[in-house]
Amino acid sequence: MQRQHIEHVFQLGEGLNVPQLPAQATIRRSWLRCLNEYQLDPTRPRPARVVPQQTLIEHRESVDELLHVARAGVDQLYQQIAQLGYVLLLTDHRGITVEFRGDPNQDQQLRRAGLYLGADWDERFAGTCAVGTCLYDRQAIICHRQEHFDASHISLTCTAAPIADPQGNVIAVLDISALQSPTQHESQNFSLSLVTLYARMIEDAYFLQRYRDCLMVRLDTSREFVHVNGRGLIAIEENGQVIAANAVGRDLIAEHQRRWPPWSLDPTPMLGELFECDIADVLSINSATDDQLRAFRARVDNTIYFISLLEPRRPRAAQQAHSPFQPPRAIGTFRR
Repeated sequence: MQRQHIEHVFQLGEGLNVPQLPAQATIRRSWLRCLNEYQLDPTRPRPARVVPQQTLIEHRESVDELLHVARAGVDQLYQQIAQLGYVLLLTDHRGITVEFRGDPNQDQQLRRAGLYLGADWDERFAGTCAVGTCLYDRQAIICHRQEHFDASHISLTCTAAPIADPQGNVIAVLDISALQSPTQHESQNFSLSLVTLYARMIEDAYFLQRYRDCLMVRLDTSREFVHVNGRGLIAIEENGQVIAANAVGRDLIAEHQRRWPPWSLDPTPMLGELFECDIADVLSINSATDDQLRAFRARVDNTIYFISLLEPRRPRAAQQAHSPFQPPRAIGTFRR
C-alpha cells in the first residue's frame, strides 16, 4: 500500500490525472507544495517528531490563556469521540500539539503515530495532514488515510478546524484523529461538523474572555437562540465604536465595508453604521425590554438581527486597555 501511495504522489507531481489521486483540490495543492516547495521526499517516510519537554513548555506558555479557556470544550468533545476510537489534539499556530486527550491503553501506538502531546504537525515537516494543511489554508479539513502525503500516515484519519483570535489570526487548531477508520471518505463527515462546532465554541469563549471588561452585543437572526447561542459577538465602546468581533461579526463588518469602503485610514466602524440603530437604544436593552432583546436591521442586506447586550464584568479604567479593531493586510478586508 505504501508503494502505491508513493507512486500516486509522483504521478500528481508529473501532472498526471489518474483516478487514484485525491479528489480534494486542497489536498492536491498540499501534495504539490510538499514536493516543490518543501522538497519532501515521498520515498523516505518520516517518523513522528515530538518536541523536547522544554520546547513543549514554551509552546504551552505562549497559549496559556487559550488553553485555560479551551479546557472545558476539549474535555466535552473528547467525551463524545473517545468511545469511537478517536483522540483529540489542540495545536498552536505552529502545529505543535499543546493539549492532548487519548486512550492510555493505546499510548505506544499513539506516540509512534504522532497523535500525542508535543507532536509536530507542521506541513513543512509532516507533509499533507489535517493540522498542517488547515494552518496553511485557514479552513477546516478532513485528511483521510491516503490523502496524507507521508506514507507513514496513510492509515490515519484526521479532521481539523482553525481557531482564530479576535483579529482573525489563526492561533490554534483543533483536531480529532483515529489510528484506524473505514475506507470511505464520507465516514468522516460527522467529524468535520463536530470539530468545526467545537472550534467555534472555543474561539467564542476566548473572545468573551479577552473582552470581558467591555460592552458587547450578541446577535443572531433567530430570536430564540440569541441568549443561549448567539452566533455573532461584537465588543464596543460606550459610544458604539467597534473594538473587536468574532468570526460572524467580522464577516458582517467585511461585507459592510465591501459595499461602503472606509472614508479614512481608520477602518473601525460604528455599530450604528452596521445596523439601523441608535447607540442609546442598544445601551438600554437590558433596562427597557422584558426579554432583554431588540431587533435591528443590518444596513448591508436588510437582514433582521436580534441583539442582546452583555455588560462588562467590571468597568474599564482606560479605553486603551484593549487594542483597536484591526483588519488584516488591507483596509476594508477582514480575516474570516
